[in-house]
Amino acid sequence: MKKPMSRNIISRSVCHEGKKIVTNLSRSKRDLSMDAETALLAIMDKESLEKLVEEKIDEFHGFLSKEVATKLIAKEKGLLKNEEKIVTIKEIAAGDKNISLVAKITKVFPIIEYESGKRSRKIMINDGATIAIKLWNEDVEIVKRLKVGDEVNIRRAYEKNDELALSYSGEFKLSKSAPFSKISELEDNAIVNLRGTVISNPTIGMRELEFQISDGENSVKCITPIDLEVGKHLTKDDEVIVENAVFSKGAIRLLGESRLLVRKTKGIIAGNVTTMNIVNEVIELIIGEQKVKLNRNEFLSLIKVKVAEDISLEAIASLKKDSLLNTYVRISGLN
Repeated sequence: MKKPMSRNIISRSVCHEGKKIVTNLSRSKRDLSMDAETALLAIMDKESLEKLVEEKIDEFHGFLSKEVATKLIAKEKGLLKNEEKIVTIKEIAAGDKNISLVAKITKVFPIIEYESGKRSRKIMINDGATIAIKLWNEDVEIVKRLKVGDEVNIRRAYEKNDELALSYSGEFKLSKSAPFSKISELEDNAIVNLRGTVISNPTIGMRELEFQISDGENSVKCITPIDLEVGKHLTKDDEVIVENAVFSKGAIRLLGESRLLVRKTKGIIAGNVTTMNIVNEVIELIIGEQKVKLNRNEFLSLIKVKVAEDISLEAIASLKKDSLLNTYVRISGLN
């Protein structure tokens, strides 16, 4: 019996071999696409192929890319061998391997860290049916560049214990980015992905937390559950992204499938380093038009290095000065 599943796309990479692996995957992807198209054009003209591709994409309600549709047509005509299985979530069966599909992200769970040092993150995806895909270790970071509502392309996945996972050569890539909403264009009961700035300090009620958010042109009330941990640390001027919320009764409401991302702006200095000096064991930087003083630990944190205590700050600064000048930096935690 087939089990419903969902999945996201990631380019796998491993430590020092990461760049080589991704390059090989990209080359393999181009070669496979060319094989499918070339094989089909050998038996039909380009106009006929384009018509079949459009029909195949319509058959999957727009959830197929042109590349995947071309491969599926070639496979149906027996022109490709050993191709990955292009399916919908409903078609995935227990133990299936070499799975490819296109779906939308509906929920992103927090990263789980294990005593062994491994990390995992579960993502829910939907193409009419829903399934989870679990990402491991460095792959968990890919979701930082994605949001709820984004359409993703997953290749070379396998099913295990009612979830999907990527094979060693699997891919999880953005296919189509969900657009950000404009406050002026919000409609009642519409799904909202909004980027903006908090313009009022949040007020806490019995079950909800409320704050105003602006997209630079208009503002709107935003309501989150009181148990949403990130909401408790919101302050005025924070930059936020609201994902998969609902606009209802004049306010944006975050529900169970919603996500709130916050970027602090207070106490942050960002810009290019134009000047760097060391005075009395203190590093003095000019960042943009602002002067910043950093002690030893703060400077080491900025340049992301660990050195022995017997190496002087002056020596470290001398070695790093040329690479730091004219480089963009962002320093947080400042008063």
